[in-house]
Amino acid sequence: MDGENPQSLVNTDLYWPNEIVIDSQGALYWIDGYYRKIHKLLTSGSQPASQVVDLSSLSTDAMFGLSLHGSTLYFTVWGDVAGSVYSVPTSGGTPSLLADDFSDKPFGLAISDPAVQSGTNNGCTVSNPCSHLCLPTGPTDRSCACPSYDDMTLSSDGVTCTFADEFLLYCAGGDGQIHMLALDGHESGRSIVVDQTARCVALDYDAPSGMIYYSDVAFREIRRVDLNGENSETFLLKGIGIVDGLAIDQLHRRLYFTNWNFVYATNTGEEWARIEMINLDGSNRRRIIESGLYRPRAINLDVQNGYMYYTDWNVHPGIFRTDLDGQNRLVIQSQNIENPNGLALTPSSIYWIDSHYNSDLDAVMEYSDLDGNNRQEVTYNFPMKVPFDMDIANGKVYWSDWNETAIFEGDLTTGNHRKLVGGVIDAMGIKYATRSGGPTEPVDDCTASSCPICVVGNAEENAKCVCPDKGGKVSGDNGQCTEPSSFLLVADVMDIRMVGLESSDRYGYAVVQAYEDDNIVAIAYDSTNRKLYWSNVHDGTIRRADFFNSEDHEDFYNGAYVIDGMDIDEANQMIYWTDYELKTIERMSLSDVDGSTHEVLKTNLTSPRAIVVHNGYVYWTDWTPGDAKVVRMNINTKVEEEIIQSGLQTPNGLAISNNTLYVIDGDGFKVIRTSLDGSNEETLSFLTGRFNHGYGLQVVGNSLLFTSWDDNAVYLANTQSKRVEKILDGLIRPTEIILIGGTGGCSPDNECSDLCEEVPGGYHCLCNSSKKLDEDMKTCITCSDTWLVTSPSLCRSQCHVNADCTEDVCNPDQYRCVCKGGYQGDGSSCTECPVNTFKETHSTANCQNCQAHSSTKGYTGRTQCTCDDTYIRDSDGTCVLGEPLCADLTKPNHGDLLCGYENTVYKCVLQCDVGYMPAPSQGTQFICQSNGQWHGTTSPDSCVGPRSPITTTTPSPGRPVFTQCPDGDLTFNVPPDGDTVDIDADIRAEDGNGNVIPHEIVGDNVQIPGTLQFSDQTKAGIHVRVKAGDGEDVVWCEFLVKVRDPHPPTITYCPPEQTVTTSQTKVRVYWDEPRATDNTELDSIITDRESGSEFIVTVTNGVETHTVTVTASDTSGGKATCSFDIKITHNQEECSTLSAPDYGALTCGPTDTVYQCALHCRGRRVPTGEVDLFQCIDGSWNPDSQPSCSRLAPGSDISAFARFMYEDICDVLGDLQEFIDNLQARIMDHGLCRLRNSQVCTADSFNVRCGKNGRRKRQAENDLIVELEIKISNDVNDSPIEDEEESFDLLETMQRDMNNTMDTIEYLVKNGSLDLEINGEVIQSDPNSFDVTEPVWTCFEGHMTTTDGCVPCPAGSYYDQSMNECIFCPENEYQTEEAQLECDRCEDGTFTEGIGNYRESHCLTPPPETGAFPLVIVIVVVAVVVVLLLIIIVVVVVMVKRNKKEAKSKKDTEYARNNEGFYDEIDDGKKPKRLNTVKVGKAMYDGGECENPNDYTSLEDVKISEYETLKRKDDNVARSEDIEFKHNDLAAANTFTGSTNGTAEEKV
Repeated sequence: MDGENPQSLVNTDLYWPNEIVIDSQGALYWIDGYYRKIHKLLTSGSQPASQVVDLSSLSTDAMFGLSLHGSTLYFTVWGDVAGSVYSVPTSGGTPSLLADDFSDKPFGLAISDPAVQSGTNNGCTVSNPCSHLCLPTGPTDRSCACPSYDDMTLSSDGVTCTFADEFLLYCAGGDGQIHMLALDGHESGRSIVVDQTARCVALDYDAPSGMIYYSDVAFREIRRVDLNGENSETFLLKGIGIVDGLAIDQLHRRLYFTNWNFVYATNTGEEWARIEMINLDGSNRRRIIESGLYRPRAINLDVQNGYMYYTDWNVHPGIFRTDLDGQNRLVIQSQNIENPNGLALTPSSIYWIDSHYNSDLDAVMEYSDLDGNNRQEVTYNFPMKVPFDMDIANGKVYWSDWNETAIFEGDLTTGNHRKLVGGVIDAMGIKYATRSGGPTEPVDDCTASSCPICVVGNAEENAKCVCPDKGGKVSGDNGQCTEPSSFLLVADVMDIRMVGLESSDRYGYAVVQAYEDDNIVAIAYDSTNRKLYWSNVHDGTIRRADFFNSEDHEDFYNGAYVIDGMDIDEANQMIYWTDYELKTIERMSLSDVDGSTHEVLKTNLTSPRAIVVHNGYVYWTDWTPGDAKVVRMNINTKVEEEIIQSGLQTPNGLAISNNTLYVIDGDGFKVIRTSLDGSNEETLSFLTGRFNHGYGLQVVGNSLLFTSWDDNAVYLANTQSKRVEKILDGLIRPTEIILIGGTGGCSPDNECSDLCEEVPGGYHCLCNSSKKLDEDMKTCITCSDTWLVTSPSLCRSQCHVNADCTEDVCNPDQYRCVCKGGYQGDGSSCTECPVNTFKETHSTANCQNCQAHSSTKGYTGRTQCTCDDTYIRDSDGTCVLGEPLCADLTKPNHGDLLCGYENTVYKCVLQCDVGYMPAPSQGTQFICQSNGQWHGTTSPDSCVGPRSPITTTTPSPGRPVFTQCPDGDLTFNVPPDGDTVDIDADIRAEDGNGNVIPHEIVGDNVQIPGTLQFSDQTKAGIHVRVKAGDGEDVVWCEFLVKVRDPHPPTITYCPPEQTVTTSQTKVRVYWDEPRATDNTELDSIITDRESGSEFIVTVTNGVETHTVTVTASDTSGGKATCSFDIKITHNQEECSTLSAPDYGALTCGPTDTVYQCALHCRGRRVPTGEVDLFQCIDGSWNPDSQPSCSRLAPGSDISAFARFMYEDICDVLGDLQEFIDNLQARIMDHGLCRLRNSQVCTADSFNVRCGKNGRRKRQAENDLIVELEIKISNDVNDSPIEDEEESFDLLETMQRDMNNTMDTIEYLVKNGSLDLEINGEVIQSDPNSFDVTEPVWTCFEGHMTTTDGCVPCPAGSYYDQSMNECIFCPENEYQTEEAQLECDRCEDGTFTEGIGNYRESHCLTPPPETGAFPLVIVIVVVAVVVVLLLIIIVVVVVMVKRNKKEAKSKKDTEYARNNEGFYDEIDDGKKPKRLNTVKVGKAMYDGGECENPNDYTSLEDVKISEYETLKRKDDNVARSEDIEFKHNDLAAANTFTGSTNGTAEEKV
């Protein structure tokens, strides 16, 4: 009785074994509620199980309770109205009814008899030393135990329950349980269950509070619970995805955790990942790492030294270390790392386990120093297959293992190990802990800090103050976000984003969010009434909303098709638009409520797009291929004129400013401006070709704002400063934009040294003539003849080989060919500078003469001159006589020393007398080094000889040498406003006589002097090799040139604070995306919550604040941050309680936005009508039907089309039939049309056509589309299979065959196996074109078709073939069988209380008619008067007739009243009630705890997490009519919900 040694007694012929009972002789009885039988088994095992009695003839209702007294068994039976209790002898026989006035669902049954229950002896009654629980294990044996859900464990004496001080906490993910295992208790002590959840993964223990914090990846939340199991609660819900790791900083009362998930934009899934921290009181939440993460998992803290360690999976797996605020990331390990799971720290080492889950490598445990050095493997033979988490304490390592389903302990000194706990399904997080914990009061740099979040420093960093997410921006002012007075609106598919422009806070947030399949293109803003208008080309509507209350959308006009452009005439309160599909220009009054002012101004256009209304004219673009143009029309006279008639390809955007018309051409990208009549046309060449597919355009002053489809961004460009900055990026497909409000400003205190140019949201600095901006982009410095190398395409003529296309620094937007340094000419022709002349760099000037005491040493084409011997170059660039640093050398015998300067180098050359020569191994050249020492082989002290017969001699030239060569790396920093830097280096080579000789740079990767652009290559360093000399006398000078960017990005826009109101438990909030710029390359702009995120509301009837933080990063690691607040006001209405269906369970709870219940069908059942998610919206369930589970079955066949194409070949194919024949033969050769003994495709299965590929818009119909139908037939049965197991096996087989066939076709398409040779030409299939249609089942009669299989319509419904729907039986009809085509009518004179009736007994007899009330006749005292008597008789007759009429009316009224209010949306019975077939799809369930938790609503086989995720289907949701009851396959009596709130028929 202590739960040890479990055995399986019976595992066959069972369906719903409910209650069990055992007699004194060891006979076990049980009742099966489904089969309605009682069985018996001797526990000794001497005989097999036997049937006691078959009760199926007693009742068709379910049976549950069972009890025994003497030789009589007692059992309960459910009923439609009331339940019953029966008895039957243990030997069998006829049951006897004892009572039938119980509730409709009587469950358990027990009998108490003191006489029977006295005098029992067992191991606990004989002797009971246990302090708490004594569990008998035999007549004299027993074991002691401690209560579950309590933190007491069995001590080492084996009898006493105590509070363990040293214990292990772990998550059993499969069971959703958090366990505690005492490490200082008795060896037989079991782990105790601390808390129950859905799927826990990570956990940690906070000793000061005695609480366990853990993550639940099923409900996507972080929870906490006392160690004794009390006070289990949700700690953090909002913004929580998959939390695989968490760690507690006990000293500073802070929780760190990893967090990642997916967010879906249209059909593309985007993955986000981050690491966050939050105070243990729920305040000061902060996201500390948001970039460079993929699948963060384990996390650990070294608070004492100020570091955080974490592991990361997926793209770049590794182990990393940062400061406690997430900064200064250090890669600890990245080589040979694949799936790093667990992480543990010791004072000197970091340990980790790598499961190598994604490869064939074995799992491994390794360790290194805390900085990653000295990596080693733990070579002990520890059992590991798929280890998940680990911890280390007191020289022992603890780890969990999925495949081993166990928790282990290993000794890191001896290698001994043991299994602590087995049978742990999906063993996840593990944590060693002690009850006392560590110090609770921090003594560090943060002890006295008043900072909201103070993170302790480390050896490299001091303590830092970090702002919380809810703390607002960190700035020089009060840090508050304000509503912008000037802003930009951007249409982006499903969003309209707003960007404030009057501050540096340039975050963009969505003021309008449409549905997923909507397509917002054109927008307009009515500033007078503060209303925003937009077009949805998906449904052809114009919608509008109050700008600062944009949740309240309304249809303004719904008769359009494809509106690409809109504009508002504010003065006349009219809105104008173009309609590409209707080929029109139309307008309508903004005050119109019924469309009465709608007017078509222009028809029969070709391809109208952008539109602008200005001074009585309407201007529009037409992007007709080959005839693109800009047109204007006088609104009154309707006279048209073409403004721009040529030079355009795709004119998308249009804008007017200062009586100047601007148009943006998408293809090739260029912006053209003209006068309003088309004169003075000019192309803004500084923008041409720099962006991809421009669309929307706005102009104010000299500034342009435009969108770029392919760049997914919005840019700002100024025609005066020629500067371009990115305002907003990370968009999907931005189209039209609108600028509202001011243009920024040049205040008197602006920082420009010369001129100031206003731009939206700020200003640009400009310079006067012959000046340019310095690196700060504010100060102007003198510039003369300075040119920057740029793209050759910007110069109109071909440049000479010794010239480059350059831009004039002093006059931006001016481009010309300019000769390089060392050359002179006009750029189209360049010649070398003559001897003793030079030119340093690109310029239009001629070469200059060398200065005094310098020359080019006889060379031409020089960029500088060399000082003569004995001269050095002074700081002003002149050559002056120098003084040597080294001591004088001794004059040698028979010779002399010739000493002097050459440029900055002082040297001496040995010259021997005639007939003498330098001594052997003695140098002839000696160089004075900067340290004052001579450089040479030996001292020049002798010349030897005589040397004859030569009478005269010339000194040997000797070996060349570099006298000047950079020592080490040369690093150059780019300016704050650019990514290019000038580079130069002092390089000098001489021959053996001290003469300067030429040198050359080997390779063409760099020029010195020259310029370098910041890039990954120049950041790492470019290896420069310089050569001097030739032949064997070649010397080299080598060094690295590096370009660095020390400047962080600039956040140009951070969204303002916004307030939203909702009645749901979560709300989706949008904002314009933030913007940032960088002088080199912006790496990312990341928000800890994306625009459109769902915010969870944790308060009721109150306001809570969510802070969103923005981090901009460049590729050099520079970062900038800002934040803004989202304030949410919440109201919530409650819904009624849902009941779990047959074969199913409900998981209910709040999500980020709503309260919802997820339906989980057991076994091989599916939600009826694919409805598995029920959401409480405004007090009503959506959908409004009851949850129901149905079985899936195969049909007669399943078919689907494989589609692929051959691109752009139709015009070259001669005979299409020849191609089809060849393709069919190729596919037949691969055996694709044969599956086992079945034919899955034939020649008739091919559909080949020339047409337009749906993935490419507006192209010639020249693609060859191939559609091949694959049909998998049911060759086993030609009718439905009754056996459910056999039926589902066949369904899975047919689905698997379909998938395998399609996979084979896809493989052949992608690897070129279906390439064909036609007329000697190879026709290749497009490897990226393969697609598969949704499978279609051909179902048997009475079955509803779904993509997953066939669903037989359950009892209480019938199949409507025209709608492919299961329809509820209407009133006064019923159906007892499944898969029927009609319902049976109730007998005449009976009726039903509603729809969906599945039993004949639901047809009820109406109540008897109410009779006429007796007539009260006033007896007149004067009875003797005959006349009065006659009057009374007449009155009686009249009243009797009236009462009969009223009685009939009353009866009819009562009959109607019995049926009203329940299904009052049936439309008087004329329309059949439809069984709900809403397609919501499976989802990672978002619910909380079940409202009625019990054993019967278990989450059987449901595991929702990163590891087993149910995919949500984005199907259309259609609300069904109110249905109070939906019956499943079997009698509702089998619905074991444990709820007493309704009957099996759902109370009405």
